[in-house]
Amino acid sequence: MFTGIVTEIGRIARVTVEPAGKRLDIVAPRTVRGLVRGASVAVNGVCLTTVRITGRSFSVQVVPESLRRSTLGEAMAGRRVNLERPLKGSGEVGGHFVQGHVDARARVIHVNRPGKEVLLEIQLPAPLRGLVVEKGSVAVDGVSLTVAAASARSFTVALVPHTLKMTTLETLAEGSFVNLEVDLLAKYVRSMLAARGIGGGKPRGTRRRGEDA
Repeated sequence: MFTGIVTEIGRIARVTVEPAGKRLDIVAPRTVRGLVRGASVAVNGVCLTTVRITGRSFSVQVVPESLRRSTLGEAMAGRRVNLERPLKGSGEVGGHFVQGHVDARARVIHVNRPGKEVLLEIQLPAPLRGLVVEKGSVAVDGVSLTVAAASARSFTVALVPHTLKMTTLETLAEGSFVNLEVDLLAKYVRSMLAARGIGGGKPRGTRRRGEDA
């Protein structure tokens, strides 16, 4: 479990294609402190398992499901990524509860810079419509954000200077793709209503344990 508060921007040093997907080698000196093999790290909002630690970098494996569902399918050397270690039991929930299970990739429709803040309008994929509401929470590339406005097909988030400085979201432009994870509570409510034939939705299938997007 994560909170959507990015603790470091890492850099992908190498992408290796493997039979089970891809391995990413990520340079992140702060994140590797105290990191052990088998521990989880959220990479652009995707919960991944650490398989190797070397000096200032660590390696994670990304399975085909995660490659299909997230932007990690287009990962390349040199790209910067948002990183977060899991929440500790005594930790502070500065954002909101984020699982690291990305629901979908979505396209940035519009970028507006009215002042020191940046407003991002992001496409809302059809399966997620109704799950993002004004003043609710959403994770974009692993960053916990408050929804400033929402419509049937898109939503808008406001990025303050601190968020722009501490995450990769400052580099987003119109046409960029991001990873979305909607609020966990909203998904459970829809699933329960769908099970009772209310709302027309269909409960999503259960994931296997292990690495998920």
